[in-house]
Amino acid sequence: MSSLTKEKSGTWRIKFLDGYKSKGIRLGACDKKTAQATQLYVDRLIAAKRLGTPLDSETIAWLNRLDSTIHDRIAKAGLTTSRQDTKVPTLQELMDRFKANFTGKPGTATFYGHTIRNLLEHFNNNCPLDEIDESAADEFHVWMAQTQKLSKATVARRTTACKTIFNKAVRWKMIPENPFTGITAGQQSNEARKRFIPAENALALMEACPNAQWRLIIALSRFGGLRVPSEVLPLKWSDINWEKRSIRVTSPKTEHHAGGGTRIIPLFPELESSLMECFDEAQEGEEYIITQFQNKSLNWRTQFNRIVRKAGIQIWPKPFHNMRASRESELMREFDLATACRWLGNSPTVAARHYAVSTTENEDFRRATEHPLSGPISGPVKAQNPARQAPATTSNNPQEIHETRMDQGVLQPLADTCSNLHINNMGDTGFEPVTSCVSCMRSNQLS
Repeated sequence: MSSLTKEKSGTWRIKFLDGYKSKGIRLGACDKKTAQATQLYVDRLIAAKRLGTPLDSETIAWLNRLDSTIHDRIAKAGLTTSRQDTKVPTLQELMDRFKANFTGKPGTATFYGHTIRNLLEHFNNNCPLDEIDESAADEFHVWMAQTQKLSKATVARRTTACKTIFNKAVRWKMIPENPFTGITAGQQSNEARKRFIPAENALALMEACPNAQWRLIIALSRFGGLRVPSEVLPLKWSDINWEKRSIRVTSPKTEHHAGGGTRIIPLFPELESSLMECFDEAQEGEEYIITQFQNKSLNWRTQFNRIVRKAGIQIWPKPFHNMRASRESELMREFDLATACRWLGNSPTVAARHYAVSTTENEDFRRATEHPLSGPISGPVKAQNPARQAPATTSNNPQEIHETRMDQGVLQPLADTCSNLHINNMGDTGFEPVTSCVSCMRSNQLS
């Protein structure tokens, strides 16, 4: 696309055709390797102009690094815009464009709003984007932690938000590269803010509530594991299946995932009385269960804290999240992880990182020191008459097979350590003796 020639003066020149007109770019004195590398970038500029395609980020970064003399020669050749004619976008312009193109939920918009406020406060509104380099990004990261006194988890979340915002700037060709790329965000969950809320505390709160709907909100959060307010407000009476004892939960937060818009949870016994109370008070033809708090601007935490103080309970951080997390932690102890996550509407990874909390830490510790996890421990078991042949039996009862075909001298010592039947189901061939039992870890003891 272009040619590289060395002039008699020892300087290098790149020549190319623009239509039918020959043009050249003088590089001045440099070694051949540097001249060839420059030619590659010039070829990319020629191709982008000819085909009308955008420049890649590497070429944009190279143009920005050029000194003014060479940049002006490339601009004069018609391959880029003169720096004097180019206005560098400001941070405020990026923030305005990001907000104008944002399509997320209101809660997510509020989250990004905090990050945008921090960026504008630290760098000021009219800061050119090309002044925010890797060093400036590192300084901003430290500023959030040391000057703003934000927690490590909050700094991590806002750093991740910065990466997203400046990735948009790169995509919109406002900057060549993201200055926040190399910053490690860190852990986004704060263990110090996790709390397990005992059921008796939730019941005390419900007694202190001013009305039935507040009692149901607390019950749905603590005993149903619903998100407040995003999953509580959309709840309708048609979502309650009294016969099947199930509740259909609409989840705006997870609706962008496949099948994540709704989920079915059990109608837990702890929810029934609160639901019935609200049902008895509901007006004829009323659609939504919670009707008093449909105002989106309601400050939930302020009113909730009044109830907490009235109940004489100490206020804890992240009140609704911790009640929801407490319910999931309980469900994890009673059911398998997949079931608990399906009912709560999150993934095992998210549950482990942000929700799981010990429900009875001291009691668990005590039990772990007193009771072996593998059951009672007995001394070594000695086989008695290991070669004895088990008598034949025609019974189809597994318990009878267990009692008659296995060596009683061996089975008796195992009785206290294993409740499994020492048999092997061989399908149509009937039951055959086995020579090992994984459950009680005894091997070669059975005939």
